[in-house]
Amino acid sequence: AIIEPRNKLPRHAGAGGMKTLYLTDLDGTLLNSSALLSDFSREALASLLRRGMMFSYATARSVHSAQKALNGFMPEHPAIVYNGAMAVEPRTLNILHLERFSPDEAACIREILSGYGLSPLVYGFVEGKERVSYIQGPAHPGVAHYLASRSGDARLRPVADQAQLYAGDAFYFTLIGDQADLRGAHQALLALNPGRVT
Repeated sequence: AIIEPRNKLPRHAGAGGMKTLYLTDLDGTLLNSSALLSDFSREALASLLRRGMMFSYATARSVHSAQKALNGFMPEHPAIVYNGAMAVEPRTLNILHLERFSPDEAACIREILSGYGLSPLVYGFVEGKERVSYIQGPAHPGVAHYLASRSGDARLRPVADQAQLYAGDAFYFTLIGDQADLRGAHQALLALNPGRVT
């Protein structure tokens, strides 16, 4: 929740009149227990924005999922999504910055995950469109929940095999499963590139 301060919000900070941009996480921070922006928080944010506050968010969500959770509330300033892999303008969906995996990095990740019998959700650009690729068929309950919660999302791309799963230009991988099943792959990926694995 956001609590509006009693004192007038400072419009500038530091020398030279530089403004401050306030960033917030979404899940567990700005959003309520239903993973939505409450009416109270919406009204408080609107009041602060009218008074000149610069505001946006940084989240592990995609901009599409973030917009759904914020229910129409879209910051004017760029947002950070996919755990920092992408910076985007929420109102236009214009991508300002994107960190991609090189083909060699993606191949190495594929080799590690396949070695542990794991199939991730692969976020990437396939034929120029942002897609979320996944192996169609029986899935972990967490994956099933993820897909059901995004029913109708045009990015979803069910595929039949590993070759199709890793097609395109990948920038983000997500594994959903039991900790015991994921631990080995997690350690191997951390050793591969500790700065890009969470």
